[in-house]
Amino acid sequence: MRLPLLLLLTVICAFSQVRLPRPGSSTGGFDVETMNGTTKISTARSPAITAAPRTSESRDESGESNKSDTDAEQNRRIADYTLELARYTKALVAVGIIQALIFTGHFWVFSKTLSAAREATAEQSRLTRRSNAITRRAVRETERSNAANEALTQESNFNTRTGTDLTRQSLVLSHPPRVVVRNIEITPRIFDFRSAPGGVTQGPVMVTGTARLFNKGGSTAYVTGWCCHVFLFDVLPMKLPFSPPESDLGLSVALPPGKFGTMPLPTGQRGPIEVAEMYQLGCGTRGIFVMGEVIYRDEFLNIRTTSFCREWRYGDQYFKIVNNLDYEDAE
Repeated sequence: MRLPLLLLLTVICAFSQVRLPRPGSSTGGFDVETMNGTTKISTARSPAITAAPRTSESRDESGESNKSDTDAEQNRRIADYTLELARYTKALVAVGIIQALIFTGHFWVFSKTLSAAREATAEQSRLTRRSNAITRRAVRETERSNAANEALTQESNFNTRTGTDLTRQSLVLSHPPRVVVRNIEITPRIFDFRSAPGGVTQGPVMVTGTARLFNKGGSTAYVTGWCCHVFLFDVLPMKLPFSPPESDLGLSVALPPGKFGTMPLPTGQRGPIEVAEMYQLGCGTRGIFVMGEVIYRDEFLNIRTTSFCREWRYGDQYFKIVNNLDYEDAE
């Protein structure tokens, strides 16, 4: 593109030095001058034409001669003007050709630019479609990945909960709750034997008291039921004298490790101790037996039981544990 522009500037500079001929005066003559090597056509009137008039003969001869000279001069001036006009026309043709070349170059550049823009637009559209397709695939993969991650998370949470439950269950199984019965107390008046064995004793006496349920295990116990009875025996019978359990608490009582709860006794209906029975207790032929069963569970609903049996005889200061596994397993 720079070469046609340079050629156009060169032609313009050269053409600026040419002056076009102007029409002459009323005689139609032209005056040609030379300036900087270039022919200049002037419209000045020839001195020969403006000479003073002569006689008629000489005027005719000189007129014919001047006319011939004038025609020759005019023809020469016309020829020079035609030459200059031809040069000017060539210059214009050259300028037109250069402008045509420049226009052609501009059109070619515009065509190439337009073609490149179309190709770039098509490439951009193709890349956009490809990018959109990749984005859609990525979104679908993300959705599938999210679903898989959610499923894995749920499974992981379930496994974690299961592991936690198993760990807790393992701890509970390795450190189970253990409920025992301690500190049995009954009505102090039963022990009011002032007289020697066989003496007179007041009666009858109602039997009431309390017992403590103590958790000596390593996890929480939930007591759901218990029964406690008071009997007067000389020796323990072979068959249990009660049907466990006779009492259902309905609502479980929580006993954390190392804690205890106090329960009333007896749980069943029993009449008062009569005077004759008091006499037998005073003689030592019979003893007071407090026995029963505790039902409880652990945190995983595993049911456990504790049987207990305590004995008091005349002269004892407290209830003693019976050494009989059919009745006692508290310790």
